[in-house]
Amino acid sequence: ASDPANRKDVKEFLTSQARAPLISGRLADAGVTEGQFVASLATQCGGVWVYLRYVLSQVRLGTWNPADSSTLPAGLTAYYRQQVTGRRAEATFHAQDLVFLATLAAAQQPVTLDQLCGITSLDTNLIRFLANYRYRPFLAADAGKFGPARYSLYHASLREFLHGNLADDGDPVSMSELRHAVQDAHSRVADYYLNAFGELATGLEALHATPSLADQDDGYALRHLAAHLHCAGRLEDLRALVTCHGPGFPLGSTWADAHDGQGRSTRTWPRSPWSAMPPRRRPTP
Repeated sequence: ASDPANRKDVKEFLTSQARAPLISGRLADAGVTEGQFVASLATQCGGVWVYLRYVLSQVRLGTWNPADSSTLPAGLTAYYRQQVTGRRAEATFHAQDLVFLATLAAAQQPVTLDQLCGITSLDTNLIRFLANYRYRPFLAADAGKFGPARYSLYHASLREFLHGNLADDGDPVSMSELRHAVQDAHSRVADYYLNAFGELATGLEALHATPSLADQDDGYALRHLAAHLHCAGRLEDLRALVTCHGPGFPLGSTWADAHDGQGRSTRTWPRSPWSAMPPRRRPTP
């Protein structure tokens, strides 16, 4: 990032972008010259291209005023603290914004707005606003031809930030807060699908009675429910998931049957289903 050739490329790229009609219009409205914008952003990004991508997307969308260029922090992690979690002091941040962001950080594949609404229990219009406006520059959206758009975090560094894993001189309390928010999101995702399947206490009776429930959200739970339970630290629930069965089927496993019925079997688990469990308490094959 600090290579002179890279920094030269950054300035040339920013100059070309600043002359694009939409961005040049935003700069004119803000009273910022092309040279001021390029110099400020080239310095603050530190040669990190994804930083540029975020800011330029914010300018195009109108979620950030180019007149505030001088307030941009140096470095990507500091930028995330300012632009992604900078609303921590607002009353609704933890109950809305952080729940939304943590769910995307926990998600194991791109998800639809309907999934986000169901998992978070947030209002549909709020989810749409957060995904398509407030945090749109930080998201990737796959608007498929045959289905609804699916959203994910644009860059792996933001996922690491939201997991509280980026080492810097930031507040350790806020980093711990992010880690716990993502862990809670893993648990929330797990509960969303377990409730749909009839809950563990009933041996996933709804899933046993209606195997097609496994196809919900293109089979997301079949691929990722075990991982969400693991990441949430719910190892006993993970054990129950892979061993539970209905009262009339003592020799079967509802979860294994769901996989077999969809032609997936255990190959969809990234590791052995017992790998996250205490070794002395593994069930007898």
